[in-house]
Amino acid sequence: MARPSRGPVVAASPARPLSHIIGSNVLTPYNALLTALTVMVAATQRWPDTLVGLFVVLNSGIGIAQEVWARRTLERLSVIQAPTVRLERERETVVVAVEDLVAGDVMVLQSGDQVPADGNALSAGLEVDESLLSGESEPVAKHPGDLLLSGSIVVAGTGTVKVTHVGAEAYANQLTSDVRRLRRTRSVLMEDTNQLIVVIIVALVVVGPLLLWGAFRREASWQDAVVDTAAAMGAMVPDGLVLLTSLAFLLSAARLARRGVLTHQLAAVEVLARADLLVLDKTGTLTDGTTRMVGIELLPIDGSTNGVTPEDRRTSGTPGDTPSARRAVIREALGAMAADPGSDQTLDAIHRALPPPTGWTVAERVAFSSTRRWSGADFADHGTWAIGAPELLLTEPESRGLADRHASEGTRVLVLSRGATGDFAALVPVALVLLEEQIRHGAAEAVAYLLRQGMEIKVVSGDHPATVAAVARKVGIPNADRGSAFTELASSGPRDLATDLADHGVIGRASPDEKRTIVRALQDAGHVVAMTGDGVNDALALKVADLGIAMASGAPATRGVADLVLLDSDFTSLPSLVEEGRRVLGSIERVAHLFMVKVAYAAIVAIVAGIVARPYPFLPRQLTWTATLTIGIPGLVLATERCDDRFRPGYLRRVLHRSVPTGAVAAAGLFLLFEIAGRMADGTHSGRAAASIAAVVIGLGVVELSGSRSTLRHWVTGAMTGLGAATLWWPWSRHQLELDLPATVMFVSVAGGGLVVGAHALLWRR
Repeated sequence: MARPSRGPVVAASPARPLSHIIGSNVLTPYNALLTALTVMVAATQRWPDTLVGLFVVLNSGIGIAQEVWARRTLERLSVIQAPTVRLERERETVVVAVEDLVAGDVMVLQSGDQVPADGNALSAGLEVDESLLSGESEPVAKHPGDLLLSGSIVVAGTGTVKVTHVGAEAYANQLTSDVRRLRRTRSVLMEDTNQLIVVIIVALVVVGPLLLWGAFRREASWQDAVVDTAAAMGAMVPDGLVLLTSLAFLLSAARLARRGVLTHQLAAVEVLARADLLVLDKTGTLTDGTTRMVGIELLPIDGSTNGVTPEDRRTSGTPGDTPSARRAVIREALGAMAADPGSDQTLDAIHRALPPPTGWTVAERVAFSSTRRWSGADFADHGTWAIGAPELLLTEPESRGLADRHASEGTRVLVLSRGATGDFAALVPVALVLLEEQIRHGAAEAVAYLLRQGMEIKVVSGDHPATVAAVARKVGIPNADRGSAFTELASSGPRDLATDLADHGVIGRASPDEKRTIVRALQDAGHVVAMTGDGVNDALALKVADLGIAMASGAPATRGVADLVLLDSDFTSLPSLVEEGRRVLGSIERVAHLFMVKVAYAAIVAIVAGIVARPYPFLPRQLTWTATLTIGIPGLVLATERCDDRFRPGYLRRVLHRSVPTGAVAAAGLFLLFEIAGRMADGTHSGRAAASIAAVVIGLGVVELSGSRSTLRHWVTGAMTGLGAATLWWPWSRHQLELDLPATVMFVSVAGGGLVVGAHALLWRR
């Protein structure tokens, strides 16, 4: 019998196959242009000038090596994220990888699970959210024989499902790819870089013919015309900029992986740097996900206290027949309801505090759902019991006030209600169940750091606003005293929602769909929104946020739609993630400035040379030497510099605003030095050598002045100065690069380059 097709449903990392890595690094427009220019120069048999082709090999080789290394790092971390499923085999529950599922297996699913394969329900009690499939947000109750589609999410209950279709035959793989396309993170940086490429291509179309026309007018040989054109066009190609941008994202993802953060989309690193508002979930984020029961408070029945004092209500085993008897029954009821807690943290906490009683048999169980906000059980001889949100189960003002007071102190309050056997419609509140969530260690420090970095922070939760506000106050969230339920904010209308959200740091009682509405309203107000979450009720909001951050301990569905997954499930690692994102984008912007200064002066010099019919002031080999000392090596090293500034829109405008004026000043100085040195010595040869040396001086000056005056930057400038001096000192390299100059002309070229650097510092320094 042929084994059915198999396959995982969630892609764990952005790693690409090796063939794609090689192709994307080799087959690029820039490499094609540089290869064509190398072939043109080779046709002139001026072999040293074919060094421009070295950039093709270096760019491709470095890119391939770095991406393969990063891919291996990501794949090692992806193993931790490999989806698993519980199966019922030979009356035992085992955990296997999703890819090992076959038709006929019996899956054991519970709240928070994403259904990994199509199947038929074998038991009742499951409620499934099929919104990712059908768009219908209401959970669907499943009965024995009903079909469950892969990709749907279990929001309540525990049950078994017999697998019918897996792998390519199931909805999951197609669904996952669709979801990932919808979650394609927008990279403003790459959009600006692509616009820059278009501008450069247009400039190349103009400069090439212009130089050939200038060579024709001065009656230069075809070899000189080709070499000049190749030099100018090669200099105008920011051959490492696109590579650097892509590699910066990839290497950052690898560094994050070593810190226990799995990156589903590389552009998520950029969004980390430009996010200005963070939406936090309370449970599992500000709190560590653990809950403990701290007390039971009896409620009056039929408007009377039945002789129960506040101390009686709070103290277990209080003397007095009526309170004690009621308390004993309530403790047994809670223990019975929590006897099979499953993945419900509330029932888990009660289960740890109260042992299951004997003689309580479940006749019917109603699982908790985020839309109903209560769960219950019919215990036949012991009546019907339900536990849920106070606003749904409490109507008596005194009891509501009591619950609100506890909630305002940071206690999570649930109401236990009792009804007749089999009757879930007429329930009478009998007690408040008091629970407390543990604040995550380091949460206050993490919040303080993010606030200092200029981020706004809001807490959005399904819990009572007062409870959420109390936790938010403990960790230092601004405007935490203005906690409101979502319904209170939404009552003013959709148009005013964004305005109301601006004044509130805490929004409680938000359903999954309402969380999504909140995120969209904040985006409409102009914010770049990052959101953290771990529960299935966060999945919809995470999917629409600019950056979704999930906890590895959370629901599989939540991890599946997130851009980043914190493998240690620790929100307090966010500051280091923000630092990483800002370092990457800050370094890219600074290095882009170096590239564009060269592009600007190369283009301006080429245009002037073509118009006045003069030789281009550089040979290709000289430009290769210049670019290596002033851009290539410094760019790779300075990409590791720290940057704490939040990325702002307008990357391309800022780069051009700083680079073009500097390039114009450099172009004027270089062309003037080319002419002066040519007249002082032996013409074009000396002019080109002087211009090349001055270009190194100018480029290193830009390196030194284009960022923070860090020790690393000083070391880079000093090292490149030494390497350049060594090149000029060694006769062989000086001869190969045609940099032989009389001492006087050498001094003029260095001094002229220094004057241009001074002009840059005085006029264009920002």
